[in-house]
Amino acid sequence: MINHFISKTLTKFDRLSQDTAKELILSALDGVNLLENVLDSIAQGILVCDGKHNLLITNSYAKHIIPIKEEEAVKKSVWLAVKDAGVKKFLQETLQKGVDVHGREIEVDVNGICRLLEFSVQALVEEGRIIGSVVLIADVTQKRVQEAKIRRIESLASLTTLAAGVAHEIKNPLAAISIHVQLIKKIAQKIQPSSGGASDLDAHIDVVNDEIKRLNKIVVDFLFAVRPMKLNLRKSNINDVIQEVIKLEEPEAKKENISLTFKPCESPPEIKLDSNLIRQALVNLVKNAIEAIKEPPLKTGRAERRPDAEIRLTAQEAGERIVLSVADTGPGIPEKDVSRIFEPYWTTKSGGSGLGLTLVFKIIQEHNGEIIVHSKEGEGACFLISLPLPPKGMRMLPVKKKE
Repeated sequence: MINHFISKTLTKFDRLSQDTAKELILSALDGVNLLENVLDSIAQGILVCDGKHNLLITNSYAKHIIPIKEEEAVKKSVWLAVKDAGVKKFLQETLQKGVDVHGREIEVDVNGICRLLEFSVQALVEEGRIIGSVVLIADVTQKRVQEAKIRRIESLASLTTLAAGVAHEIKNPLAAISIHVQLIKKIAQKIQPSSGGASDLDAHIDVVNDEIKRLNKIVVDFLFAVRPMKLNLRKSNINDVIQEVIKLEEPEAKKENISLTFKPCESPPEIKLDSNLIRQALVNLVKNAIEAIKEPPLKTGRAERRPDAEIRLTAQEAGERIVLSVADTGPGIPEKDVSRIFEPYWTTKSGGSGLGLTLVFKIIQEHNGEIIVHSKEGEGACFLISLPLPPKGMRMLPVKKKE
C-alpha cells in the first residue's frame, strides 16, 4: 500500500514542492527503518538474494547464527560470504538449482558451540515473476534437545519394564551355579589324590566363577542405572572438573596419537554440581571418543586413522546455562543409530553393557541438565551438555584462578 502511494507520488515528483518532496523521502526512510527493525526483531535468520544470488538483505539474527560478512557478498554470490563449509555448499547447490527446500538441518559451529540450524529456501516473487530467493534460518537445537530429552526419559522409564528381563538373566546364572555346586559336591565325595577328579573339579569351579562375575556385572550395572542417585552437590568450577578429566584421559589419548584439547569458559561462575558424577560422565564420553577414533574401518579392516585425530572439549556460558561440548574427529555415528545411543542395553560394541551412555544421560538428567548428540557418519560426533546456572541474583562471583 505504501509502495503504491510512493510510486504514484513519484510520477508527479517534478511538480512537488521541496518541502513535500522532503516529507515524501522521510516517509519512505521511516518505512525502510521500520522494515529493518522488524527484520532484526525476528528470532529467525533471513537472507534475501536477487536473481543472480547476490545478497540484498540480511537481518541481525542471520549475521550472528551463520555468521556472514555482508561486505564480502557485495556483487558476489551469497555463499562466498559464508564461513561454514556445510552451509556454503547447501546454499550454492540449492540456489543454483532454483529449487524450494524446507526443513534442511545442518550442524554449524557458532562461537565454538555446535548448533543445529534448519534452513528453508523459497522463491522471491514479484507480480508472478521470480526475482530472487528468500532463505529462512531457524536454530532448532533446543527443540531437538527437548525431543531427545523426552525420548531419553521414556527409555529410562522402560527400565522398570526391563526389570523382569534382568531378573530372568539373573535366574540363569543362579541355576548354573546351583547345578555346578551340586556336581562339585559329588566329585569331592569321590575324588582321590591319585585320580583325575581334581581337574574336573577345577573346571566346574571356573564355570562357577565366570557365572558369578557375569551375575555381579548385570546386577551392578542395572542397579546403578535404575536407582535414584544421591547427589553430593557442592560449589564447583566447571573448568577444574574438565581439567581433571583431561589429566585422567590424556595419557590414553597420547598413546593412540589423539590430540585432546580443552577450551575453558573465560569467567566460569560457580555452580552446584556433584563433580564426581559430572567427571564420570565426561570421562565416559572421552573414552567412547577414543575408542571410536581408534576403531578400524569396517570396510578395510585396517587401522587407518586421520592424521588430525582430535577430541575437543569446550565450556561456555550461554545465557542461563553452561554448555559443555565433547567433539571428536572419529568415524561418526550412522544416522539410524543417533536416536538410540542413549537407550539402555543398546550398543554396537562387542562386550559392551549398553549402559555407558545411559548412565551419562542419567547423571546429566539428575543435574536438571540436557544432553544431545550431533553426528553424521564419516564426520565425527559432538555431544552437547547443557547445565542450568543459578538465577543471576543468586550467582557466585566468577572463580578466580589459584595463584
